[in-house]
Amino acid sequence: MRLDRLKLRNFRNFNDTDLTFPNRANLFVGPNGGGKTNLLESINYLSVAKSHRGGRDRDLIKFGQESLRVEGTGKSDHGQVKVEIALTSQEKRIWLNSSQLSVSELVGTLPVVPLSSDDIETTRGAPLLRRRFVDMILSFLKPSYFAALLSYRRALQQRNRILTDAKTYNKRYESIESWDAQLIQFGSELIRFRMGFASELSRLASEYYEQIAAEGESYELTYVPSFPVEESSIEDSFADHLRKSRDLERDRGMTVVGPHRDDFAQRLNDKDMRRFASEGQQRTASTSMKLAGAELVHEGVGEWPIVLFDEVFAELDSERCERIGKAIDKFDQVFIATAKLETIPHLQFDKFFVEQGAVRTAG
Repeated sequence: MRLDRLKLRNFRNFNDTDLTFPNRANLFVGPNGGGKTNLLESINYLSVAKSHRGGRDRDLIKFGQESLRVEGTGKSDHGQVKVEIALTSQEKRIWLNSSQLSVSELVGTLPVVPLSSDDIETTRGAPLLRRRFVDMILSFLKPSYFAALLSYRRALQQRNRILTDAKTYNKRYESIESWDAQLIQFGSELIRFRMGFASELSRLASEYYEQIAAEGESYELTYVPSFPVEESSIEDSFADHLRKSRDLERDRGMTVVGPHRDDFAQRLNDKDMRRFASEGQQRTASTSMKLAGAELVHEGVGEWPIVLFDEVFAELDSERCERIGKAIDKFDQVFIATAKLETIPHLQFDKFFVEQGAVRTAG
């Protein structure tokens, strides 16, 4: 997968920007606050129609403007791909090759995997961050996973509303059983997908960790569902644990078991990385996991996703940076943003200088 052209109008601090990328490796360099991260964000926006940095959609619109537009033209093994997204405070509209479609239909057409210096939190931070990454990669690979994820979230939201009302107003909740059925159905699908996916992610992440760290350490990622489960009886186990958690749910006013509480534990030399790994080891682990996810997309759909690096290299020693550079040499296309050119691996880049929302080709 390659992005050949990017056009922005009123996206973050950019007015009208039109960039072309004839080569596979692209470097955005410039002072902090100039817009490098915003450019990477716009590329990822073409993939999933939302910001990977969080926040509200309307915050993407340049201050003082009422709308934005992002257009990306690229190519895959299946031909030309053109994604257009128009956003106002009232609506979001998406087109793929001039045909309008929904967000769920967009996901997977232009896969992008973003990495940033904040990714250390995917190792030492909350389980939500690890689940979010796994959900993204699986959604690229399996449209049925993304459909089940959306359905599960809807059922969970409705079920939690009933539980919250029951706690707040001391109401009965006879209607919760219908949402139980949907939670079990779609949640079991997610668990089944995750069980098979985790071992493959661990395999590749371990290989990347060994390649980047080069210190003979043993990395492992393990799926930790919120309740004990066997693949042959996921639905029954889920239903049983929902029944057993009724009193706790009533006290807390929320659903306490299910894939929204899962984790993906990372261990180094058989020790919990959140507690016993150094910052350098944690950063290497998070980078390895993201690169492994990108490779799984390649294995699953036959094409490499576009990979973004936002100040990733500034936080690692030069040896690890060079090893990452060698590891990503096989990727179809990468975009790297940095304020410190000296930290970047020795690759053949097209360089773009970014400052105050303006971009020019750098010599």
